[in-house]
Amino acid sequence: MMIVSAYKLQSFWRKQVSIRKLAKQLLECMGRDMAFEKLVEFLKDHTVLAIATNCLKRILPRNPESPAVSVAVFLSAVFIDRFPDKVLDSMHDNIALVESATRMIRSFSTLLRKIVMERAFPSTDEFVRDLNAYLPLFESWRVIDLARVPERIRNAIRVTEIALAVADGDGSVSAEMVQQLEDNLVKLREKLLKFA
Repeated sequence: MMIVSAYKLQSFWRKQVSIRKLAKQLLECMGRDMAFEKLVEFLKDHTVLAIATNCLKRILPRNPESPAVSVAVFLSAVFIDRFPDKVLDSMHDNIALVESATRMIRSFSTLLRKIVMERAFPSTDEFVRDLNAYLPLFESWRVIDLARVPERIRNAIRVTEIALAVADGDGSVSAEMVQQLEDNLVKLREKLLKFA
């Protein structure tokens, strides 16, 4: 009986230290101020994704109201919060999504700070409430955004075809540039076929 209790106590403290370490690492990651392109590369990093995934896995099961959420959907809120003009077609149509993403990221950051600072594990209620508000808004935006992808690809194909026609008739464009335009055109057409 005594050995089982000691094991449970050791396990509890290991988890507490581990979640504090994860929270501190994720706070450092999310606190960095960087340009959009750098943020894209940064959040693709496997280490950052692993830290975020493990942190969410440790936090969400503590609350019965917690939804199932992928780390990609969760981290999308960082992009929506920091770069809404680059992520969204229209700010006007997506104000609720931007506000929800901002609120959720703030409550998550507050929760992480509390995890790092406090001995006892703080309540996750505010974060889970904000996450539950964000998810349906994100999902409805994503459905609309995905429906617009084929038209965006068609527009890119038209622009590339025009650039290729100008490059072929101009003679001042390098063969390498023409080849790059042709390669891009093939890739765009392949992408469009995937959506058909």
